[in-house]
Amino acid sequence: MEKHGFVPGPDRLFEGLAEVVSYLRERQQEFRKDLPAWNHKVDALELLKVAPRPVILRYLDRIENDWIPDKKFCPATRLLQDLLPLPVVCLDEPLLKRVRGILELVHEMSELSHRQRVPVTPATSLFTRLERRAPGIQSYAHANRGGLLSRWA
Repeated sequence: MEKHGFVPGPDRLFEGLAEVVSYLRERQQEFRKDLPAWNHKVDALELLKVAPRPVILRYLDRIENDWIPDKKFCPATRLLQDLLPLPVVCLDEPLLKRVRGILELVHEMSELSHRQRVPVTPATSLFTRLERRAPGIQSYAHANRGGLLSRWA
């Protein structure tokens, strides 16, 4: 058992599963407090700096095929801007051209998406459920049938 990393447990019996889980969580917290903190952003950028060309190409494919159609323009822009100064990109003219082209595409699509946003009207606002009702009017739809709310339409 010890060969595979298992060590003898406490010399006690547990009353139930809840007590076992509680004990294991305490042990896990004790173990983790000795570990150094991990800064995800710094580590991601450091990993990106040493990424080979095929990894960069997969990132670019993902931006083109997933992030742009899903309108994830901000993360795509940040990643592309982080890619531009990398030596693997700067020293490879076709790759640099592709990164710049995708960055331009992301910017254009973001602008287009921003211009095509639907203006807020009473029917499309966040407060469609909040409506002022005149006495005797059961709902917005009922009031609108008679043309009572046409001034907001």
